[in-house]
Amino acid sequence: MMRTGREQTAATVSHALATREEIHIAILYGSILEDRFGDHSDVDLAVAGGCELSYDELLTVSDELGKVTGREVQVRDLRRLEGLILREVLTQGSVIKNDDPDLLGRRIADMLDFVEDWLPTLRTIQ
Repeated sequence: MMRTGREQTAATVSHALATREEIHIAILYGSILEDRFGDHSDVDLAVAGGCELSYDELLTVSDELGKVTGREVQVRDLRRLEGLILREVLTQGSVIKNDDPDLLGRRIADMLDFVEDWLPTLRTIQ
């Protein structure tokens, strides 16, 4: 069975990150998981390492993945994500690497705290 563009891209990203020891968690999210993913779509990826990754490290990962996928790759540090974007990544994303389940669990707890405590307040303000 031939892979679609999004399946091939996801597999390429997953394979490229498999040997990157500094990346403990990787989650694809956004259009790559949906039918709207097309020839000109970028790839959205959240990653986490043992500590916050520097912007230079994130840019390096983005550049390397861009070369192997032929697409622009937006890389965000999962440790820095908060609020609605954290919720999107964790509830709608696809985990392609998880070498640190404790960290992923803590980020899920942070997201649930936001959803239960902050999101209702934000909705009343709107």
